[in-house]
Amino acid sequence: MPLLVSVVIPSYNCADFIGATLESIFAQTYRPIEVIVVDDGSADGTGEIIRTFPDVLYVAQPNSGPARARNVGIQRASGAYIAFQDADDLWTPDKLATQASILDSDPQIGLVFGDMRNFLTVDDRDPTMFEKYRLGEGYFGDRRLVLGAVEKLMGMNFIPTGTVLARKDALMAVGLFDESFRCAEDWDLWLRIALRYRIAYTPKLVMLRRLHASNTSKGTETMSIAALKVLEKLKNEKGDMVTHASATVGNHLRDGYRNLGYFYLRQLALKQARSAFIRSLSFGIHWRALVYLASTFLGTGFVRSMMRARG
Repeated sequence: MPLLVSVVIPSYNCADFIGATLESIFAQTYRPIEVIVVDDGSADGTGEIIRTFPDVLYVAQPNSGPARARNVGIQRASGAYIAFQDADDLWTPDKLATQASILDSDPQIGLVFGDMRNFLTVDDRDPTMFEKYRLGEGYFGDRRLVLGAVEKLMGMNFIPTGTVLARKDALMAVGLFDESFRCAEDWDLWLRIALRYRIAYTPKLVMLRRLHASNTSKGTETMSIAALKVLEKLKNEKGDMVTHASATVGNHLRDGYRNLGYFYLRQLALKQARSAFIRSLSFGIHWRALVYLASTFLGTGFVRSMMRARG
């Protein structure tokens, strides 16, 4: 008999989309499922729409962020497997069936993810994530498993939250989502799972990610700083495990702070750029970071000319 899958959805002011999302979940070929929506302080009628779906467990909380909402959902879940979905996205009909069979096949797999496509309308046929970034067996190293998952994940978060099906035991074992993060909290969790479990994937398209103003507004600076905080945490708290996994978190921090410094340099924010380059150099010497650091002492006129010369 199939294991119960609990679907956890954080929702914040998604009245325009939550109905279609729930319909795509109840259209799944896999049964049985449990659907839990944690309403994170919505003020637009989201709750009223959710209550029209009698098979949904509706949980309301004060606005606390998606990490807290997902953790509440996980803790309320009865299923052995947990699927995550955002309140504005859609699943393909065989998403859960495909991924549950992969988890069933190997108890060492902590989570499985899949391919996704961004869309403005459901008829959009833009390249999928796997197509755009050339993901698949050639990159992951296996037709089903991500080999060297920790190192690969530190270079790029290729696991969209809405494509994930995870073991509840694995989520509980590594400590759920870090509620202190408002960005990149999913990446932080996937890294911790990858340190202890196998990561699997399916090349199938399993999710359509809806594009709209509220999910495309996070800037380069915000996302870069969040990513660096995740890597700093990984190094400080899981350094021995990262080393054992033959991963090089220091190199990623060095390059990440250098890139952040260059972002500030282009904005002529020399003080912030200087701090980022100094932090980058603390993880390893790189000539480019040294040159950029030196330029921050030469004034905005020099930096502006240098940026213009670089095109």
